[in-house]
This record gives sequence, structure tokens and C-alpha cells, in this order.
Amino acid sequence: MQPIFRVQSNLLYQRLEDALQQGLELRLVTQGDRFCGVPIALDEEFIEILYLHVSEDEDSPEEDPYARTVWVIRIAEILAVAYQQSWSRDKLAQLLPTDAATSEVEES
Repeated sequence: MQPIFRVQSNLLYQRLEDALQQGLELRLVTQGDRFCGVPIALDEEFIEILYLHVSEDEDSPEEDPYARTVWVIRIAEILAVAYQQSWSRDKLAQLLPTDAATSEVEES
């Protein structure tokens, strides 16, 4: 079976693969739905993402306060993908070019 697209040249696939390797939470948008979770599997046609939910409602204690949802999504159906990374100020300074880091510190 031929792949639906050329994986090596597909920017979306590259970003999904990066998120899988780094364990980043993704937000995916398809034609009619939005999904959020951490990628746990990826092939040329599908991505599988895991969402863990912890109940924070203290008024109604549940017997099983933890839940998981796993979605398998066809990559060709994805319209947009977003992922977020957080850094400390020091880590951000390391990631930025020296001139940009210096001007950022001077402005604050």
C-alpha cells in the first residue's frame, strides 16, 4: 500500500513526530472536532493520542477519579496542530540568540 503523502517532506508529519519523540501535548483540529492529548503512536496514516483526566471535584468523590481517552486520528483529516512548550527564563535565554536574549533582559 502506497503512503497517502510523502512522509519525509510533510511538515505536519514532522511536527507530529517531534511531539511524539518529546512527549509534548498536542491540540489537533479536524473538520468537525478538536482533540487534545499526548501522542503515543504515529504511522504514515494515523496518529494515536492519549488524554488523561483527573477529577478535581472534591464535593462528589468518585470511586475512580482518573480516566483516559485514546483517539486514533487520520492524519489527512488534521487541519491544524498546536503544541506548547514551557521554559524557565534561563532556558529561554539559552534558546535565543545572544543579541535577542540581551535585549529582552534590558527591556524588563
